[in-house]
Amino acid sequence: MKNHGDTHVCAAVSMLTINTVNSIEKLTTLKDFDVKWDENGGYLEFKLRDGSFRNTGAGLLLDALVLGLTDVAQEYPSDILLDTALI
Repeated sequence: MKNHGDTHVCAAVSMLTINTVNSIEKLTTLKDFDVKWDENGGYLEFKLRDGSFRNTGAGLLLDALVLGLTDVAQEYPSDILLDTALI
């Protein structure tokens, strides 16, 4: 996630992504991931180190993130591009 639109779009995308990362960290058994972010905002990178995350609960949370980001992208197509090749 980087450079994601005007104030409203930025707030929505930030809330969705940060909540997902926090939820994965606190509510699932998945521990094999890396998170990088810019403390001034505008950039967050979440990488899974292992592909076997579906049985941890993280898969459902990531699916919910994609659903939320897709809705934002449909509402604000000029402000957000969701790269479905990565999903």
